[in-house]
Amino acid sequence: REDLLRGDENRGRLYTGDLAWRDAEGCYFLAGRKSRFLKLAGKRFSLDRLEQLLEERFAIEAVCVGQDERLRVFLGGGAADAAREYLSAVFGIPVSRFEIHAVDTIRKTASGKKQYSAYEQV
Repeated sequence: REDLLRGDENRGRLYTGDLAWRDAEGCYFLAGRKSRFLKLAGKRFSLDRLEQLLEERFAIEAVCVGQDERLRVFLGGGAADAAREYLSAVFGIPVSRFEIHAVDTIRKTASGKKQYSAYEQV
């Protein structure tokens, strides 16, 4: 209650690290987290979107992590060679800017979300 009585200290903004867009009807849609983007060979990539495309294309689970200029991809269930060709050909990412690791399973948290911290340390 005391917090609400303080008023709008953030002037209508809430800094969460989430990226969103608003449609013509005023509805908001989350596009990802600010920390889940990186820049490779002069192009900005959403790690969440790359994961989604790899998972759809190869019917596997994927985890993408990294920092600018270096992408690391972990694939549960194989398809490493095909994924390497796909990332290079479709997105124009030089093979020298990413690495692919085949893993038996993708690690998850107790709530079932991908455990990114486990892959960022590898």
